[in-house]
Amino acid sequence: MRTTESDAEIPSRPQDLRRSKRVVLVVPLEATWVSIEGKRLREQARTEVVNAHGALLRMQSKQFVPITIELHNFQAQESCWARVVCFRAVENRSVQFAVELARPSGTLWGLDYSFDQAS
Repeated sequence: MRTTESDAEIPSRPQDLRRSKRVVLVVPLEATWVSIEGKRLREQARTEVVNAHGALLRMQSKQFVPITIELHNFQAQESCWARVVCFRAVENRSVQFAVELARPSGTLWGLDYSFDQAS
């Protein structure tokens, strides 16, 4: 089999496709979104895994799962909009949300280092 230059650039492992390094980190957040009825909803959330481009969150939400959500970290005094890319119900009637940030950020999670290299 012949390999082209473009074939050599394709990562062979899924973790090589990451845009930034994942870190297991629990950060308390407030999540805000607008319901179908136009009501502004708020709920406490926490991260489970973060990176510069998104996070895996856990909430007790029983509301409609939003498409976009605003995340606010009171400790870091920073907010960011994010897109919900998937969700699933987990134990204790909570929901996990995978979110992609509207703009990459390490500081939203209270981290002060670069996410330059994926792993």
